[in-house]
Amino acid sequence: AADGKLAGYRALRDAAQSNPALPNPKLLRELARWCVKADWEDAAKLHYAQLLNGGRLDPETFGEAIKRLDLHYVQGKWISGEEMKSREERDRNIETALRKWRPQLKKLQQAIDSDAYSLRERAIREFQALDDPQVIIAIASFQLDGGDRFCEEAAKLLSKFPQTESTDALVRFAVLSPFAGARIAALAGLKDRPLHEYVPQLLSALTAPLQSQFSFVVGRSEEHTSELQSP
Repeated sequence: AADGKLAGYRALRDAAQSNPALPNPKLLRELARWCVKADWEDAAKLHYAQLLNGGRLDPETFGEAIKRLDLHYVQGKWISGEEMKSREERDRNIETALRKWRPQLKKLQQAIDSDAYSLRERAIREFQALDDPQVIIAIASFQLDGGDRFCEEAAKLLSKFPQTESTDALVRFAVLSPFAGARIAALAGLKDRPLHEYVPQLLSALTAPLQSQFSFVVGRSEEHTSELQSP
């Protein structure tokens, strides 16, 4: 039975791909459907992907292939359902971190950027003592509204976290910050990290604008979305 099934598959495949450079879309769809019925999910996905790569599809066939491959059009790109779920989870984590940490960090930022020496020094000590990795995203968001002292302290604190999110934030401070102290501190924090973690981003920033978008909620009612772009 297995041999007969394989022979049937090969016959359909050879007919659909009689011209490898230009497979027959109708026969290729029949082959993909045959694989679905045979519970050959991997083979079915392969042939539906071939359909999409070949082009010249009617809307019904295109929709069928997209559905079977679990593809979703998000922000100008096709991504898998798995990646979409991962992005949604990441966005939820970002929102949770910002809701938890931004109000507290805002108070510290205002103190650190103030001219009151004793208040500033106390706030810096409290700020530098933070060790919850969830604070990374919230710190990075202050690139939008932090002053020169706070941004420099932010880069120094980010340097203490080994997480990838911290590396990404340091790259943004190194490239986008208008404050020299923050840029220098960020570059110093990157020097001790593996080159492959940050060099590609730095090189990309030299050839194309590096963008960073934050959506965050301050308190429970104010929502703010801003975008930074390098010159």
